[in-house]
Formats: sequence, C-alpha cells, structure tokens
Amino acid sequence: MLIKKIYEGITCFPETNEFWNLYIVLMKEKDFFLDAFARETVDLDYPAKYQHAYFTMDGHVLDFNRNMDKRLVTLFRDVIQEKQTNFMEEILMATQSLIEKKIKAASLELGELMKAHNDKEAWTKAGELNHLLKNEDAEKLAPELLDQLRSELRGYYYVNGEINKLHKQLYAKGNKLIELASA
Repeated sequence: MLIKKIYEGITCFPETNEFWNLYIVLMKEKDFFLDAFARETVDLDYPAKYQHAYFTMDGHVLDFNRNMDKRLVTLFRDVIQEKQTNFMEEILMATQSLIEKKIKAASLELGELMKAHNDKEAWTKAGELNHLLKNEDAEKLAPELLDQLRSELRGYYYVNGEINKLHKQLYAKGNKLIELASA
C-alpha cells in the first residue's frame, strides 16, 4: 500500500553525462519499505523507462523489479542513509495517522451501533476500541482526545452493565408472571 512520496531529486553522472530523476516512495505491506525508481532525462517526449528496486528502511535491496544500474543502487543507498531521520519521521506520522483513523472509525461505528440499539455488535466494537486505546501507538495522540474517549467508553461499560441488570430483573419478573399464570 502506498503511503507517501517522500523524496524527489535529480542527479548527474558526470562520467557519462547522464541526468536522472530520482523518486522514493514510502510503502507498507507487513512492514514499511521504500520503493525507489529512477528515470533518465534524455528526451521527455518519449515514454519514460524507469529503473526500479525495493529497499529496506536502512538501505538494503529487497527486490529488483528490473535490473537497476549499480550506480543508481549505490546512489539510492546513499540517499536513504542521508535521509534516514526524515524517513523515520514519515513512518511515525503515517503510523500515528493510521492508529488515529482506526480509533476514530471504531468510535464512530460504536456510536452508530449504540444509537441503533444494536447491543451485541456495540459490545464487540467497544472491545475493539478499548484494544486500540491500549495500543502504545495510541499514546502518541492528543491526550485530551484519549481522555475523552476513555471516559466515554467507561460510561458505555457502566450503562451497559446497568442495562444487563435491568434485563435480568425483567427476566425474573417474566418468570414470576408465567408461574402465577400457570397456577
């Protein structure tokens, strides 16, 4: 999954007088990795021919899509090493926004389920939200938001417990009415 373009540059190899446009994109599947590709700027009117490779976050080649020129591999490794701090900040921002999106989506869905009186699904969604709020990545979000969400979730659990007590009382009343009607 594409996260964000995090580098764009141009370089020249003086020994061959070649100019190359360089791009690095932050990607995520199971882990984060870098998708690096370069295009020679010979004639911009013709279809672009890219050289392409995947790199780990510390600059090791993961996979070659096409045979990338060794000079480009070395150049990308150097760029990755030089920009390591910036790239890690991008990962941090992507992770934060990802957990924030999950928390907000779970909160929204829980609210909708509660309004629709869909108690069983709401209970499941509350557990999911509780799990997300306990995630260590969630601690990097705004403390006010976390406090408010935790407070509302505690309130939900309290009210849900009270409703369950009332359901048990109604069940007992129902049994008593059935018993009286059968006598």
